[in-house]
Amino acid sequence: MMGGGTILHEAIRMGASVIGIDIDPIPVLQAKASLTQSSLKHKKDIFSWFFKALKDKLAPLYKTFCPICNLESEIQFTLYGPRKRCSCREVIFVDSLLLRQANHHDVNICSTCHEVYTGKTHSCRKQANTPLILKGTRCCEKCGSGFADILDEPFSKRYIPLVIVGSCTEHGTFFKSADNDDLAVITQALSQTKHILGWSLQNSAGQ
Repeated sequence: MMGGGTILHEAIRMGASVIGIDIDPIPVLQAKASLTQSSLKHKKDIFSWFFKALKDKLAPLYKTFCPICNLESEIQFTLYGPRKRCSCREVIFVDSLLLRQANHHDVNICSTCHEVYTGKTHSCRKQANTPLILKGTRCCEKCGSGFADILDEPFSKRYIPLVIVGSCTEHGTFFKSADNDDLAVITQALSQTKHILGWSLQNSAGQ
């Protein structure tokens, strides 16, 4: 259990001969990388290769479309809400229904339909299956029971993507409700994560 290799480094600095062992392949790879001598040019070349490979792999997973002009845009970040349950229903918790505050251009999310809208007025065109509840609400106003975390499902499924924040070359930063295309990209990203993690562990163990 040598962790990040700190004890190895300190022992070497004191002139000791030391061997590091770990059952986890990640710390082994980490220690090898930090203890191996290499030139600055080699490090820059490796970083450039790694950065390009990472960008080629991940950039498609950060694409959305501007809600104004429909141009392909880059996702800056995604806002999620945790799912919780009471005795009668499931809800999604949010810190606030106000996403961004600006003069006469406040950006909000509707607790009923989950649509992102600008201004003070909004008319729901549909009703979402799961309502949004403000963080800190302890009990359901319908059944009176308390809200509890959903612990019988994997961690990644306990959170729901609600809002995409993107950057359009024409219209700048925008907020939009996560649509079917965005949800498909998120599903693909989760699949890629499992694949990449498995590949990394397999290769690091081999090294």
